Amino acid sequence: MTVLAGLEDRARVLRQVPAGRRVEGTPMLAEVTGPTFACRLAVRSTAEEVGAAPGDQRVVTRGRVTTGPGVDVRPSDRVEVTVGREQLVYEVTTAPEPLRVTGRIVGLAFDVVRVG
Repeated sequence: MTVLAGLEDRARVLRQVPAGRRVEGTPMLAEVTGPTFACRLAVRSTAEEVGAAPGDQRVVTRGRVTTGPGVDVRPSDRVEVTVGREQLVYEVTTAPEPLRVTGRIVGLAFDVVRVG
C-alpha cells in the first residue's frame, strides 16, 4: 500500500491575490480558486478556545491534510476540502512538509485549522 492510496477527499486552494488599485493605501484583494486535487483530511482535535471578551468561546477544529506532490499551498492560503457531501474551509497554518519514501518525495502534508 502506498502513502497516497488513501486520498479519498477532494480539495482546492483559495488564495488572496491583488486585484485593482489601492484604496487609501490598502490593496484590493480577490479570492482565486485553484484546481481540485485529491487529498486526505485527518482531524486531529476539536477544542474550545476562550476569546478576549468574557464568555467569548469558540470551537476550534485542527487537522492535517495529506496530498500528492506538486500542489502549490502556502501558509497564507485557505483550503476548501470536500468530505463526502460536506464542504469545509480551513486555513493553512504550516508550510507543506514533503513526505519521502526511500529519498523520493511522494506527497505533501500540512496543518490546518477550520474557519467558521
